[in-house]
Amino acid sequence: MQLITLDFETFYDKDYTLRKMSTSEYVRDGRFEAISVAIKLDDGPTEVYFGHETIWNELSRINWSQVILLAHHTHFDGLILTHHFGHKPAKYLDTLSMARATFPKTLKNDLDSVAVRYNKGNKLKMPDVKGRHLNEMTDQEIADMRLYNAADVDLCYEIYLEMVKDFPGNELALIDLTVRMFAEPVMRVDMRRAKAELKLEKANRRHILRGAGVPKADLMSSDRLADHLHAAGLDPPRKTSPKTKQLAWAFAKTDQEFTALVRHPNPVIANLVKARLVVKSTISETRAARIMNAGRHRKRVPVYLNYCGAHTTRWSGGDKLNFQNLPRGGELRKSLLAPPGHMIVVVDSRQIECRVLAWLAGEKWMLDEFAKPDGDPYCAFASIAYGRTITTADKDERFVGKTCVLGLGYSMAALKLQLQLGNKGVDLPLEVCEGLVNSYRAANQNIVDLWDILAQAIIDMSTECSGAYGPISWDNDRILLPNGLALHYPGVECTPYPARSRTGEFQVKVADGSYMTMKGSTKLYGGLLTENVIQALARVIVADQMLRIAERYRVVMMSHDEVAYVAPVKKAEEALQFGIDMLRTPPAWAPDLPLDAEGGFDRMYSK
Repeated sequence: MQLITLDFETFYDKDYTLRKMSTSEYVRDGRFEAISVAIKLDDGPTEVYFGHETIWNELSRINWSQVILLAHHTHFDGLILTHHFGHKPAKYLDTLSMARATFPKTLKNDLDSVAVRYNKGNKLKMPDVKGRHLNEMTDQEIADMRLYNAADVDLCYEIYLEMVKDFPGNELALIDLTVRMFAEPVMRVDMRRAKAELKLEKANRRHILRGAGVPKADLMSSDRLADHLHAAGLDPPRKTSPKTKQLAWAFAKTDQEFTALVRHPNPVIANLVKARLVVKSTISETRAARIMNAGRHRKRVPVYLNYCGAHTTRWSGGDKLNFQNLPRGGELRKSLLAPPGHMIVVVDSRQIECRVLAWLAGEKWMLDEFAKPDGDPYCAFASIAYGRTITTADKDERFVGKTCVLGLGYSMAALKLQLQLGNKGVDLPLEVCEGLVNSYRAANQNIVDLWDILAQAIIDMSTECSGAYGPISWDNDRILLPNGLALHYPGVECTPYPARSRTGEFQVKVADGSYMTMKGSTKLYGGLLTENVIQALARVIVADQMLRIAERYRVVMMSHDEVAYVAPVKKAEEALQFGIDMLRTPPAWAPDLPLDAEGGFDRMYSK
């Protein structure tokens, strides 16, 4: 295979820019113009070509079926290559994705920042050609662009040589799969269904805003909203701002005490909160409009995911259109269609986080429940908590058991459990929630012990000591995962304190643990680190299973513990069973981990 490092420079102006448009919108827009492309063949000299016709001719000389394409932000350059020039390489590499996996989230991963990190020097200054097409540029501007374009490719190639030395091979394959979802799109859009969903979202938004009975500006302003809530007889929730360290209104969609107010018995309060949440988020409308735009004229929809975009190395949504949180059963999800003659097969790893937690902690009763063909740990725990046998027919009790099993494994306290249940329509007194927490911890002493083990890991990381437990290990500021990647905790600090264990012995626990993020310092404790580790291990498992599926079928989407791929209509049943078999196969580092999966197929993305 030939390695080709490539970088396109394109026309832009004040309105036609990636700052205002998604990558797919920008690349597919009628104003698009490839001004130049810099190409390096293996370690040879970098050549720069100008103008569409010249670029077309040079790209056509290459046998792309034998090429590994390398770029920094290959989503962008890859889509240009496939959409405008019709070339598909055998494999994609991306130094931006590699940097996300390699460095803490406190560091920037643009080409200039990564190059400086590896002592490769800075990027050259971009020539100021905003709003000018190639035929409007001066000879000096073209000369400057040639140097700038070539320098970017050289830096990309040099940092790749540094990063690839220790980069896991399976993870490179996942980068290829991720970029291919975007650069070589497969799914189409049911425009009628997407349009109906957009219309419904707009109507619902108008209805909720009218129900609040106050100006939109008052809903946007936290102080004015607080005044309205006070007038309705509510003392609004507050929180300590991570930026100012001062008390601020807790009015974000992530503030559970606030979101729980949508079910407040006072309709004035409930309507104000609903309207605030709606006015602060247009994601549903925006996403529907962007999906429609991407699918116009029967175009296929590029699926943009950020490899290692989340702290736990999971994928995150990107390109101003998050495909990872399309509501299950929603019309927008159903508007994504398989190509003609194919079905979209969706397989989902059942309760994988809970299973990995039970396995890592050695919680035998829960593992035994998961291993049974008809095992149900939600009913099993609910039976413990309620003191009577709970079956799937006891929907409310089983739901409480499910919420406890999925949430209390990370040391969630009673108040948060109460809020979480309340947000799902189950209102329980605080003392009942305290009883549920106590019952969970009494029934899952090994999980409680795991919090202490990982609290010790926090202490070790903060004091530059190393340690290990099961498939993970740790040293200064990081947790090492079995796939060769790491969870980073830059600047981790904590205050250890002695406490008596359940066996009567003294052990060291953590108070006031924290580490640095792009937004500043954030808390860290044994339960939270447990959650991070479990999510990361689950990601390692599903990612490797996805690669096995990709060896046989074209993967078009993934969302946390779910994998979507396409198969010919006549092979859909076989493809579904194959995917379920793959998701039920444990990794080599956890051969006794009981995994399970479910799935289905349809011409639409419907699971």
